[in-house]
Amino acid sequence: MAILGPTVVSITAAADVLNGTANTTEVTFTFSEAVNGFDMDDVVIPGNAGYVSDFASDDGVVWTAVFHAAPGFDGAVTLSVTDGYKNSNFEDGHAGGSLDLTIDQTAPTVIVELDSSAFSNNNPTSQVTVTLSEASPDFDASFIVVTGGTIDGLTASDDGLTYIGTVTANANSTTPVSVSVAAGRFTDAAGNANAATISASDTATVDTINPTVSSISAELSDLNATFNTTEVTFTFSEAVTGFTASDVSILNNRGTMGDVTSSDGGTTWKGTFTANAGVVGGAMLSVTGAYTDSALNPGSDGAMLGSGLNQHQKAMTAASATAEA
Repeated sequence: MAILGPTVVSITAAADVLNGTANTTEVTFTFSEAVNGFDMDDVVIPGNAGYVSDFASDDGVVWTAVFHAAPGFDGAVTLSVTDGYKNSNFEDGHAGGSLDLTIDQTAPTVIVELDSSAFSNNNPTSQVTVTLSEASPDFDASFIVVTGGTIDGLTASDDGLTYIGTVTANANSTTPVSVSVAAGRFTDAAGNANAATISASDTATVDTINPTVSSISAELSDLNATFNTTEVTFTFSEAVTGFTASDVSILNNRGTMGDVTSSDGGTTWKGTFTANAGVVGGAMLSVTGAYTDSALNPGSDGAMLGSGLNQHQKAMTAASATAEA
């Protein structure tokens, strides 16, 4: 028995995958004969996935329209035609046709996570994990950018969703380490470029500079039997902790160093040096490396102070050299 009335031969689209930027496509509806009254009310779009507009036809057989994805909609949708149209004889059309579209308007994101929040000479490296929110056909490890250090040993897992590597902070540096993936560097399967997000970068502090002794100075440069003590000032390149009198070396045990204290947060320390009775000649003070900075970088030995220990005062010729008796 012959089918009376027009039918839908096919529904095709210029693009069957839409994304956040290219979220429209031209749709072509082909009928078995010329039809009238075909409009947006005759197109079935489930789930409020979008709408069609701009219907046009030159012969009534082939119609074109523009499908617009609804803002924020993601998913698969199948378009079809109802029976609301008619031919020139006013015979009712038949429902039919099918067009599958994939709509993905969500941009992929990336999360960058450093295991460590602070680098130092005691902790110069950290694992970094870079995780993509969805698979990407064009992500490359070179998109992971590191400043303030270097990255190596990158390996991919989870079908390219996860990248793990080791970041090493620059030596002798206080420049923070930053690991990031810039926006627009890669796309998802639908062609959405990755979005700019706070999670796309991670930063850690860096202190890979060991503290040193900048200078040692004494209030009195020459001691005698009456004035056998002097205040000694130890100045460091940065604030240090753990510095005590036991860290002060006194050549040939020619005196003792009293407790040292700091009033400026640890950069400058002061204590009292007392010459041993009966000592005549030079005494050399220096610092060992038992102290650390706030990042726990170990201090280095350094600086010397020569102080004349003589029952007759004699000015020092240089603060960093031993005075002769």
